[in-house]
Amino acid sequence: MKPIIFKNKNEILDFANNMQYLGVNLHNLHNKISDTLSKYNIITSVNDGIEQNDMPFIQYSFTEKKLSIKKHTVRLVYNGKDFCMYCGTTGDDFCNFISEENLYNIDGYGVCKHIMTALYDNKDNIGYMIDDLKSIYNDKFKDSNKNIEPEEPFKQLKRFAFKIPVLVEGDRGSGKTHEAFAYAKSIGIEPSFVGGHAGIESIDLLGCLVHYAGQQQEIEDTSVSAADFFSGNYQLQVSSNNSNGLIWKDGPIAEAFRKAQGGEKSILIIDELLRIPQRELNILLTALSPVDGKYHIRTGRILEVINGVAKEETLSCDTNKLFVLATTNVGGQYAVETIDPALAERFMVVRKDTEYDKLVSILKEKCKEKNFDETFAEKAGVFFNRMISAKEQGLIEECPTLRTLSRAFDLADKEDEINDYIFDQHLLWVTRDVYGKPDKEQVKVVKQILEDIIEDIRY
Repeated sequence: MKPIIFKNKNEILDFANNMQYLGVNLHNLHNKISDTLSKYNIITSVNDGIEQNDMPFIQYSFTEKKLSIKKHTVRLVYNGKDFCMYCGTTGDDFCNFISEENLYNIDGYGVCKHIMTALYDNKDNIGYMIDDLKSIYNDKFKDSNKNIEPEEPFKQLKRFAFKIPVLVEGDRGSGKTHEAFAYAKSIGIEPSFVGGHAGIESIDLLGCLVHYAGQQQEIEDTSVSAADFFSGNYQLQVSSNNSNGLIWKDGPIAEAFRKAQGGEKSILIIDELLRIPQRELNILLTALSPVDGKYHIRTGRILEVINGVAKEETLSCDTNKLFVLATTNVGGQYAVETIDPALAERFMVVRKDTEYDKLVSILKEKCKEKNFDETFAEKAGVFFNRMISAKEQGLIEECPTLRTLSRAFDLADKEDEINDYIFDQHLLWVTRDVYGKPDKEQVKVVKQILEDIIEDIRY
């Protein structure tokens, strides 16, 4: 029987769920699982990996009750990349239950009753066990991993930057906006920013005339205020002077285009793109359709009047001078609009979900900034994974995100305050009863997960 290789935690959980379904719904398999449970004394442990090429593993030992002799051992081994599950004492000595009546074809794998029993018996804990495996591995190989060349930061964004607009979709709090600003900072550009919301209008994006009292400087000779234009009382020569009237103010889109038109590289970040009403997003349809290697946008600003006819300003820039980087949540649980397929095609759409390694990396940076022990970031990462497992099991309503965990580190002045600030946010993750009060059992789950990970928590 060959070992089963899993690429990630989700594959193991899906496989385990399959075991649950078979164990509960197929009578003959349920009986075999029950027989196995009653026949053996079973011991579960998380081993530090001394016997298995120094890799951590979960060991599920079957010892026959009458003889007190170990007969079979199911192991789930983690090597830093993949998970390997097999039944046997070593990687080469697999379960001898190889006849058809003792093997079951599950998702193309031959699975013995011992693997089935181990997964079925641990159906509520397998997620936590996997997290423990990864945590042990990361702790054990912390020093050796320092020699491994880290992944190039912003690798995906760099592929498309200043070539094509990018729309980053993903779960809330996955670090989409954080990464957008971090990328701009890494190349020394102060981005123009749009915070998307349902009440936004085109003048918020492009610009408008605003009241101004003070010294006007560097005003173009052809500038004409709206008030003068409509009254017919204007002059084309305007010098610097003290004024109390109207002046043009760029919106963030016009601001980004104007910088790029002037020859400097410009980044426009549009956060929560799909919270902006579709009618306002139509501005981007033509603006992000390059002609002869240039983007063009009309701002609505009057530059000059010839024979009573106003000439509107058009900003143009090379596509390699402007990078439009938008973010959005997707899914029915968010108050977002459906993107117009024509607009979607203007963007390269990429996906960003919360990843354990990335989350821990960002939290470690926060630890460095505050001189905190970096193990707090690792423990927060384990808390994140275990909360995901709890949600998948229906024990809590929602999961923490990079945003909520980062907030705890930002608020903490001392290391021992991090745990408190994490738990302070538990109302975000639990459901409410019919009276609007937080579900007590779910609150206990959050508290217990924290207590299991971090000692000496104060509430």
